[in-house]
Amino acid sequence: MSWSNFSGEAEAGTVTKWEKLLRSMGASAGSAGFCHCLHILALREEFGELPTEQLLDKAAGHFHISVRAMERSLDNFVRRFWESAAPGTRARIAGDSQMPGPTAAEFLKLISIAAGQGEAGN
Repeated sequence: MSWSNFSGEAEAGTVTKWEKLLRSMGASAGSAGFCHCLHILALREEFGELPTEQLLDKAAGHFHISVRAMERSLDNFVRRFWESAAPGTRARIAGDSQMPGPTAAEFLKLISIAAGQGEAGN
């Protein structure tokens, strides 16, 4: 199932570049956190380098949940993804396979950089 099916977006059934990227890195698409992460990445692409707090607020509003629930969902997704990711995937994202798990904000930046959407210095 595509993340857009979960979110109720009009383009239900389409697979986004973010979904392809995360799935290619072994992310499990069977959680709300996966969908929330994809939506935040899309917002980040649309609005640029907004602070993570503003992205979380926009995403929470989209899914009709509290910002705290959005934070927990994203934190859980990132933690599970990082724990299960192969060392090569962690190295691809962070440049270091031994890096401890990133925060959600760090993860969003690292994924954007890995996809060529962000700058390492931002």
